[in-house]
Amino acid sequence: MSVSKIRFFLLFFESWRDASHSYELSFGQYSLIHYTNSDIYLGGLTMRDYQIISDSSCDLAPELANEKGIDIIPFYVSFDEVNYQKEREELSVEDFYQKVLDNPKVFPKTSLPPVGDFADRFRYHIERGLDVLCICISTKFSGSYNSACTARDLVLEEYPDANIIVINSIVNTCLQGLVVLEAARMKEDGY
Repeated sequence: MSVSKIRFFLLFFESWRDASHSYELSFGQYSLIHYTNSDIYLGGLTMRDYQIISDSSCDLAPELANEKGIDIIPFYVSFDEVNYQKEREELSVEDFYQKVLDNPKVFPKTSLPPVGDFADRFRYHIERGLDVLCICISTKFSGSYNSACTARDLVLEEYPDANIIVINSIVNTCLQGLVVLEAARMKEDGY
Protein backbone atom coordinates (compact mmCIF):
# COMPACT_ATOMS: atom_id res chain seq x y z
CA MET A 1 0.00 0.00 0.00
CA SER A 2 1.34 3.45 -0.85
CA VAL A 3 1.10 6.02 1.90
CA SER A 4 1.32 9.26 -0.02
CA LYS A 5 -0.90 11.70 1.82
CA ILE A 6 -1.41 12.11 5.53
CA ARG A 7 -3.76 14.84 6.63
CA PHE A 8 -3.55 16.30 10.11
CA PHE A 9 -5.67 19.03 11.66
CA LEU A 10 -3.19 20.21 14.24
CA LEU A 11 -3.56 23.61 15.81
CA PHE A 12 0.12 23.85 16.72
CA PHE A 13 0.99 24.45 13.05
CA GLU A 14 -1.10 27.61 13.10
CA SER A 15 1.41 29.27 15.41
CA TRP A 16 4.11 29.34 12.71
CA ARG A 17 2.27 28.84 9.45
CA ASP A 18 2.36 31.63 6.89
CA ALA A 19 -0.45 31.26 4.34
CA SER A 20 1.80 32.24 1.44
CA HIS A 21 4.45 29.54 1.98
CA SER A 22 4.87 25.81 2.31
CA TYR A 23 7.12 24.17 4.88
CA GLU A 24 9.20 21.03 4.96
CA LEU A 25 9.95 19.04 8.09
CA SER A 26 12.32 16.09 7.87
CA PHE A 27 12.23 12.95 9.98
CA GLY A 28 15.26 10.87 9.23
CA GLN A 29 15.10 9.91 5.57
CA TYR A 30 11.46 10.98 5.21
CA SER A 31 10.16 14.47 4.58
CA LEU A 32 6.89 15.88 5.79
CA ILE A 33 5.81 18.88 3.76
CA HIS A 34 3.17 21.16 5.22
CA TYR A 35 1.09 23.21 2.79
CA THR A 36 -1.24 26.11 3.50
CA ASN A 37 -4.36 23.93 3.61
CA SER A 38 -2.87 21.97 6.55
CA ASP A 39 -2.14 18.90 4.41
CA ILE A 40 1.00 16.98 5.24
CA TYR A 41 2.61 14.67 2.72
CA LEU A 42 4.83 11.78 3.71
CA GLY A 43 7.01 11.17 0.70
CA GLY A 44 9.06 8.21 -0.37
CA LEU A 45 7.23 5.68 1.78
CA THR A 46 5.58 2.43 0.81
CA MET A 47 4.20 0.27 3.60
CA ARG A 48 2.36 -3.01 3.87
CA ASP A 49 -0.18 -3.43 6.63
CA TYR A 50 1.31 -1.65 9.62
CA GLN A 51 1.11 -1.22 13.36
CA ILE A 52 0.91 2.24 14.90
CA ILE A 53 3.01 2.61 18.04
CA SER A 54 3.43 5.63 20.32
CA ASP A 55 5.15 6.31 23.59
CA SER A 56 2.84 6.99 26.51
CA SER A 57 3.39 10.73 26.29
CA CYS A 58 0.44 10.73 23.88
CA ASP A 59 -1.84 10.43 26.93
CA LEU A 60 -4.40 8.23 25.19
CA ALA A 61 -6.66 6.31 27.52
CA PRO A 62 -5.78 2.59 27.42
CA GLU A 63 -9.33 1.76 26.30
CA LEU A 64 -9.12 4.20 23.37
CA ALA A 65 -5.66 2.94 22.36
CA ASN A 66 -6.95 -0.65 22.43
CA GLU A 67 -10.07 0.27 20.45
CA LYS A 68 -7.96 1.97 17.75
CA GLY A 69 -5.31 -0.78 17.73
CA ILE A 70 -2.54 1.56 18.90
CA ASP A 71 0.36 -0.01 20.78
CA ILE A 72 1.58 2.24 23.62
CA ILE A 73 5.12 1.94 25.01
CA PRO A 74 5.25 3.31 28.56
CA PHE A 75 7.58 5.80 30.15
CA TYR A 76 8.97 4.87 33.56
CA VAL A 77 8.12 6.76 36.77
CA SER A 78 9.98 6.87 40.10
CA PHE A 79 9.18 8.49 43.43
CA ASP A 80 12.53 7.59 45.02
CA GLU A 81 14.94 7.82 42.04
CA VAL A 82 15.83 4.15 42.59
CA ASN A 83 12.75 2.08 41.76
CA TYR A 84 11.14 2.81 38.42
CA GLN A 85 7.74 1.48 37.37
CA LYS A 86 6.23 1.35 33.90
CA GLU A 87 3.61 4.05 33.57
CA ARG A 88 0.10 2.56 33.23
CA GLU A 89 1.39 -1.03 33.23
CA GLU A 90 2.92 -1.21 36.69
CA LEU A 91 1.64 2.10 38.06
CA SER A 92 -1.88 3.22 37.18
CA VAL A 93 -2.72 6.87 36.63
CA GLU A 94 -4.88 6.77 39.77
CA ASP A 95 -2.03 5.32 41.86
CA PHE A 96 0.37 7.90 40.44
CA TYR A 97 -1.81 10.82 41.52
CA GLN A 98 -2.50 9.21 44.89
CA LYS A 99 1.25 8.97 45.50
CA VAL A 100 1.63 12.62 44.52
CA LEU A 101 -1.06 13.57 47.05
CA ASP A 102 0.34 11.30 49.76
CA ASN A 103 3.90 12.60 49.30
CA PRO A 104 3.67 16.35 48.63
CA LYS A 105 7.42 16.90 49.15
CA VAL A 106 8.44 14.18 46.71
CA PHE A 107 8.62 15.05 43.04
CA PRO A 108 8.24 12.09 40.70
CA LYS A 109 10.90 11.54 38.05
CA THR A 110 10.33 10.02 34.67
CA SER A 111 12.57 8.06 32.36
CA LEU A 112 12.13 7.46 28.66
CA PRO A 113 11.26 4.00 27.38
CA PRO A 114 14.54 2.12 26.97
CA VAL A 115 15.78 0.87 23.62
CA GLY A 116 14.90 -2.70 24.63
CA ASP A 117 11.22 -1.86 25.16
CA PHE A 118 10.95 -0.34 21.69
CA ALA A 119 12.99 -3.16 20.11
CA ASP A 120 10.84 -5.86 21.71
CA ARG A 121 7.63 -4.27 20.41
CA PHE A 122 9.10 -3.63 16.96
CA ARG A 123 10.22 -7.28 16.71
CA TYR A 124 6.82 -8.53 17.86
CA HIS A 125 5.00 -6.68 15.09
CA ILE A 126 7.63 -7.39 12.42
CA GLU A 127 7.42 -11.11 13.23
CA ARG A 128 3.65 -10.87 12.68
CA GLY A 129 4.33 -9.53 9.16
CA LEU A 130 3.52 -5.90 9.92
CA ASP A 131 5.43 -2.73 9.19
CA VAL A 132 5.77 -0.26 12.06
CA LEU A 133 4.89 3.43 12.27
CA CYS A 134 6.14 4.80 15.61
CA ILE A 135 5.17 8.33 16.67
CA CYS A 136 7.21 9.74 19.58
CA ILE A 137 7.13 12.76 21.86
CA SER A 138 9.05 15.83 20.69
CA THR A 139 12.82 15.57 20.98
CA LYS A 140 12.67 18.92 22.79
CA PHE A 141 11.13 17.14 25.81
CA SER A 142 12.52 13.62 25.77
CA GLY A 143 15.01 11.19 24.28
CA SER A 144 12.19 8.73 23.46
CA TYR A 145 12.57 9.38 19.70
CA ASN A 146 16.31 8.63 19.87
CA SER A 147 15.63 5.47 21.86
CA ALA A 148 13.12 4.34 19.22
CA CYS A 149 15.57 5.14 16.40
CA THR A 150 18.30 3.08 18.07
CA ALA A 151 15.81 0.23 18.53
CA ARG A 152 14.80 0.50 14.86
CA ASP A 153 18.45 0.23 13.78
CA LEU A 154 18.98 -2.84 15.98
CA VAL A 155 15.85 -4.58 14.70
CA LEU A 156 16.73 -3.77 11.08
CA GLU A 157 20.03 -5.62 11.57
CA GLU A 158 17.98 -8.74 12.37
CA TYR A 159 15.19 -8.06 9.86
CA PRO A 160 16.74 -6.04 7.01
CA ASP A 161 13.55 -6.20 4.92
CA ALA A 162 11.41 -4.73 7.70
CA ASN A 163 9.94 -1.27 7.37
CA ILE A 164 10.07 0.70 10.63
CA ILE A 165 9.32 4.41 10.48
CA VAL A 166 9.99 6.50 13.59
CA ILE A 167 8.59 10.03 13.65
CA ASN A 168 9.37 12.91 15.99
CA SER A 169 5.87 14.33 16.48
CA ILE A 170 7.29 17.75 17.42
CA VAL A 171 4.62 17.88 20.17
CA ASN A 172 3.64 16.05 23.34
CA THR A 173 0.65 15.01 25.46
CA CYS A 174 -2.75 15.72 23.92
CA LEU A 175 -1.38 17.14 20.66
CA GLN A 176 0.74 14.03 20.21
CA GLY A 177 -2.40 12.03 20.97
CA LEU A 178 -4.21 13.87 18.14
CA VAL A 179 -1.39 13.00 15.73
CA VAL A 180 -1.57 9.34 16.76
CA LEU A 181 -5.38 9.24 16.53
CA GLU A 182 -5.31 10.87 13.09
CA ALA A 183 -2.78 8.27 11.92
CA ALA A 184 -5.12 5.55 13.24
CA ARG A 185 -8.10 7.13 11.46
CA MET A 186 -6.16 7.27 8.22
CA LYS A 187 -5.12 3.64 8.61
CA GLU A 188 -8.80 2.72 9.07
CA ASP A 189 -9.53 4.68 5.87
CA GLY A 190 -7.01 2.59 3.95
CA TYR A 191 -3.98 4.86 3.86
